[in-house]
Parts: sequence; structure tokens; C-alpha cells
Amino acid sequence: MKLRNRKPKKQNPHYFRTKHIVEEKHKEITDSINYAERIQRALLASESVLQNNFKNYFVLFKPKDVVSGDFYWASKLSNGNFCNSYG
Repeated sequence: MKLRNRKPKKQNPHYFRTKHIVEEKHKEITDSINYAERIQRALLASESVLQNNFKNYFVLFKPKDVVSGDFYWASKLSNGNFCNSYG
């Protein structure tokens, strides 16, 4: 099989505009996902909250991707009870 020497074609300006738009959108989406990960990890109960409310506990948080589909929340309520919830 012979490879032909091809001369580079003049690039279409529409190609560069479209490429730039796609790259911008990719960055926005990636930044948004990374920010969602930070929020999600910040909402996990802290070590001290768990130690003060449970004798034995463990946290297993292994999202399949960057962000998990689950939402966790734990807090001491104003009535003194402890609430641990996920959804």
C-alpha cells in the first residue's frame, strides 16, 4: 500500500471556532464536576462528629466516577439527637 504525499488543506475557520467552543464547554463541565466533588466531600461527617456519636463506625465512600450519585449528611440536632442520613 502506497501512502500519498498529501498537501495540507487550508483549515476551515469554522473548524477552529467549533473546536474552541467544544474545549471551553469541556473545561466548564470538568470544573463543575470537580466543584461538585468538593461540595460532596465537605458534606461527609467529620471524624470528630462520628467519634462523638458512635462507638464503632466506618466510612466507605468510593464513588464510581468523580462524583457519587449519593448524598450524605450527618449532624447533631438541636434536641440533642444525632441524625445520619443519605439518599
